[in-house]
Amino acid sequence: MALKKTMPTDFGIEINYHKMTEVRLLECGQLRMRIDSYPTMQQRQEGKEALVKKEYVIEKADKIILGAFYSLLKASFPEFADSEDVLEDVWKLDTGEATVTDTLTEPVTETTEDTSGESENENA
Repeated sequence: MALKKTMPTDFGIEINYHKMTEVRLLECGQLRMRIDSYPTMQQRQEGKEALVKKEYVIEKADKIILGAFYSLLKASFPEFADSEDVLEDVWKLDTGEATVTDTLTEPVTETTEDTSGESENENA
């Protein structure tokens, strides 16, 4: 799955295929999603380098999303199929906050990586 939406870039090439390439749920509750964007789906399928790589961060996502992960665990593994949910105080729903960051600095709208093979943000 991916998302299709035409967006401009700072260097004049439109991107319209956006693929989630990494998802991390950190112990602090942050959900970090890396989105790699390409001019077309075909360019991604051909193994071309993404023109834009951005990381989106949702604060306090653990309180929103972990229920879905537990449901997936119960549906996927027979040993958990008949498990009972235990809702702790920390599971009270929180709306969370969403921000966009790159991996090196705090709130920015876009991280553009060098497509020559040397990425500035490969430690993500």
